[in-house]
Amino acid sequence: MRKINTLCLSLVSLTGFILNANQYHDNDSLKGDAHEEKMMSSIEFVDLDEEIELGIELLQYLPEDFDPYKGMVIDPSEINFEEIGKPEGIDFETKSYLPKNFNPYLGQ
Repeated sequence: MRKINTLCLSLVSLTGFILNANQYHDNDSLKGDAHEEKMMSSIEFVDLDEEIELGIELLQYLPEDFDPYKGMVIDPSEINFEEIGKPEGIDFETKSYLPKNFNPYLGQ
């Protein structure tokens, strides 16, 4: 539900920003930072803290020991880093796989 609220808030904010940008686009009296500040101050913030009722009990479908935050913390020591070596050469002849009279520079 938090994702839906965040998505709705983002869409409302983006729409407001676009509409305000179009409104002030032709206004030559505002230049640079003053123009941007005027545009940003005119965006209306809408707080969407309302819950969305889906009509079903979601806890029925989750395991009893379900933890949505399990595994969210990453320990940097658990990350395996591998060194990337220099690329090895191709150990076979590629011309036998290309069409006859192949020219990679043709058309440039």
